[in-house]
Order: sequence, then C-alpha cells, then structure tokens
Amino acid sequence: MPSGSIALSVRGLRKSYGDVVAVEHVDLDVTAGELVTLLGPSGSGKTTLLMSIAGFAEPDSGSITLDGRDLTALAPHRRGIGVVFQQYALFPHLTIAQNVAYPLSVRRVPRAQREVAVARALELVRLEGLADRRPAQLSGGQQQRVALARALVFRPPVLLMDEPLGALDRKLRAQMQLEILNIQRTLGITTVYVTHDQEEALVISDRIAVMHHGRVEQIDTPERIYRQPASTFVANFLGESNVLTGRIEPGPDGATQFRSEVLSFPVSGHAARAQTSACAAVIRPEDVVCAKQASSVCRHAGTVRQVVYMGASARLHIALANGGNMIALVSPKNIAALHANDDSIWFGRRPDDAALIPQP
Repeated sequence: MPSGSIALSVRGLRKSYGDVVAVEHVDLDVTAGELVTLLGPSGSGKTTLLMSIAGFAEPDSGSITLDGRDLTALAPHRRGIGVVFQQYALFPHLTIAQNVAYPLSVRRVPRAQREVAVARALELVRLEGLADRRPAQLSGGQQQRVALARALVFRPPVLLMDEPLGALDRKLRAQMQLEILNIQRTLGITTVYVTHDQEEALVISDRIAVMHHGRVEQIDTPERIYRQPASTFVANFLGESNVLTGRIEPGPDGATQFRSEVLSFPVSGHAARAQTSACAAVIRPEDVVCAKQASSVCRHAGTVRQVVYMGASARLHIALANGGNMIALVSPKNIAALHANDDSIWFGRRPDDAALIPQP
C-alpha cells in the first residue's frame, strides 16, 4: 500500500435527504497513490459519500480537503477531480477522440496539446485504433475504457469511480478489474472506488472501507478485513461466514476456549487475548476441516444436509449434532469419497482459524 502523505481527507461528513440520513459523521483519509474502495449494500451511503467528494451532493456538515485545499463549498468543475460513472455518460454524437478530449476542450487547452493528450490517454486504455468511432460502435468494455480515458486525460489529482463495471458480464468484469488496477498503479493516481461486489473490492483495493447505515463500519487492508472483521456485519457482508455467539472462558484442560450453545473449541494467540467475555466467533467456510472419522482436529459430529457443487469448490451444509449449522468449503474431488446428503461427518477448525468480535 502507498505510504505517502494524505491526499484526500474527509472529516465529520454528514448528508441527509429530508428525514433520511445517507451519510453520518464519516471520517476518511486516502493516501497519495492509494486505491480505497467504498464497499457496502445498497443504501449504505457509499455513492452519496463519493458524490459529496465529487461535488454533486452538498453535505449538511463536515469538510473535504484535497492536498490541503478545502473543496467543501466548491462547484464540481472547480475541484479538478476525475469521475467515472456506472453508465459511462458518453456523448453519442461525438467520436471517441472527441469524447476523451471534452474535459480539455472545456478547459480551453490548445488543440495541439489536446491531440497529444488524447492519443496518450487512448494508448493507456488500449483503444489507439478506435479514435474515430462512435460510442454505439463499441462494446461495453470498450465504452468503459473510453470513460476512464476521459476521466484521466487532464491528469486529475484524484479519480472517483462509481460502480464502473456494474453493466459488464462476470468474465469481462474480472478482466477490467485487473486493467483498472494496472492503470491506477501505472499512473499512481489517488483513487476512491465504489462497489457492492465483495470479490471486486478484495481484488483491486489497497484498503476497503465497509459502509453500513451511512457510517464506515471498518477500514483496513483486504486481508485484515477478511480475517479480522470488526463486527458481525462486516463478517457476514464480506465473504461467507459461520458466526457463533458465545463466550471466552477457561477450558477443562486449562487452555482458553470459546463456548457457544452448539459448539466449543480452543482458541489461541491473538484470538484468545482479544476477549475475556461475551463475543462472536467468525469461522470462514474454507477454514472448516472435514473427515469421515474423528481426529484431534475433526472433533465435532454433524450430518451433511446439502452438497452444492461450485466448480472450483463444493459447499457443504452441515447440521450440528446438538443444533445449529455449519458451512464448509471443500475440494470437489473429495465429495464422492467423503460426503453425500445425510452422511455423518466429523469437522473442526484449527485454533487460530477464528476471529473473535466483542458483543454488548
């Protein structure tokens, strides 16, 4: 992750629409050259926050600064920020080159300089030979590249992207994620990216800000947010999780254990030190180990209720012997030999493969 100075700073931002509070007292710092993703479900406030930074939504209170310059009261065109929208917003009657040149034309950049800048921007997004076409003659992925080139052509200090891949199919979306990441890394441009797609956020982000009910629930690196969620909302929203509510207490052998109504297991390391009372344990399905026979790791009995084949993995829905459910992800190669519907199964997890979250 870039470790330079703070480029974009949001402090105490609040935005409401009538009685509906869309963003509530948000603080956010983005380092120069960093890509921060705003991740959350519909209505969580991520797009409102982005539009406030861009200047298209006027906050009720709070401040927005860019490289020390206060943007809070400035009109969008005076902020000098590049923005890519989900629907691209290309001019259908203009050529690709004219679309990309538009921000330069508005800024009265001389024609010769415009042509050089447009050629450079189209080369960056790999559309050099399509300058004379119209948007309708391009695919969705190509139109997305045009929108990106237009946002970058005047070399803005910050790039804002609002669900830019939302209209693309899954395969093209995955391809464009890597292209956007490569372009962002090449230019070193500070970027704030909005998405509701958890996998996309994990792929492209230096840090992820998970939003919920207008607030930033947690902001951290993708790995730490996935492995050490700060709340059960974050655990459930980012990836699939088994969440058990219980307590940390001494075990029968003197080791620290987590105990819930349906399951108990030892915890160690930072997990054991994190809590001394009520908490929730988060176990990712890929950390659940399954076998036909009990072992030192697979100490819990259950019954397979459903097997879902997913290509690269298979999802087992396991009913626990004393109530509750557990989800496990296993290699599909092992399904025929190990598990079928209504089979008995033994499962477990390693002591460090659980995150503990404080509970009120």
